[in-house]
Amino acid sequence: MATPIGHSLLALAVVRVFGNRTTVPTWHWYLVAVVAANAADLDFLPGLLVGDINRFHQGFSHTLLAALIFAALCTFLHRFLACRAWQAGLTGGLCYASHLVLDFYCHDGRAPFGMPLLWPVSDERWNASFSIFSGVTHGSSGDTIAVFVEDLFSLHNLIAVSKEALFMLPLLLLFAYTSRTYWRKR
Repeated sequence: MATPIGHSLLALAVVRVFGNRTTVPTWHWYLVAVVAANAADLDFLPGLLVGDINRFHQGFSHTLLAALIFAALCTFLHRFLACRAWQAGLTGGLCYASHLVLDFYCHDGRAPFGMPLLWPVSDERWNASFSIFSGVTHGSSGDTIAVFVEDLFSLHNLIAVSKEALFMLPLLLLFAYTSRTYWRKR
């Protein structure tokens, strides 16, 4: 799985392309992007409650169905974002789905490998045959919270954040520049 930094940067790039450019303050869109991009990893919270923080990770929240549900919920934000409901849903759904795309191309070093992208249609787990990103270490199912925190703040994860930033920041800047040019011409 990718880091929250990588997830957020890719979602901000998505917002630069699909977000509204008229009346809403940009920070509204950026807030939605960052929340949407990291929402799939909220599946750590139920594990935290039962003392096994990784128990539910990469389950239902890492499916296309979850992205569609999130997109539907985002349609209710259209007034906050000063746009049409379909635009809020599309942008929020794409930001959520960007999480799945990044995780798909990350090294997955712990079982169960991959994500159940097509659940409930299929129980098959999906992951790319090659990795672009090294992913983060955060322990395994059954590890204590102390092991999780120790893994989370490791040198490996610092390097993973650095690689993602080096890859995503130019992409974000490119999207910001091209979308600004496009919207000025309209």
